[in-house]
Amino acid sequence: MTVEPAVEKGVDFRNEDPLIVDPLRIGRRHIREAIDLEERFKVPFCPLGWWLCRSHVYFSSDGIAVASVPEVVWRLGDSFAEAVDFMLIGNRPLVRLWGMDGMG
Repeated sequence: MTVEPAVEKGVDFRNEDPLIVDPLRIGRRHIREAIDLEERFKVPFCPLGWWLCRSHVYFSSDGIAVASVPEVVWRLGDSFAEAVDFMLIGNRPLVRLWGMDGMG
């Protein structure tokens, strides 16, 4: 399933990429990344799809949603609904949780 953003200008970023939901396709290709997220944040993550800059979208067992690109992890929301709202309307700043450079 592909959902185009309702608002293309986020608070501090261009929200031009659709949310692509395809947990089977991303799950097979990115299970190692899900394991790395679990090790980093101490909760299991399940792949959901793709979003901004073709980032990989994951949801944790406690509801937290993140997007991951090489060397950076962004916070999408504390629940599925909050994360989907954010990915479609960009209603708050994009927050970096972790980066290879130690910032976040």
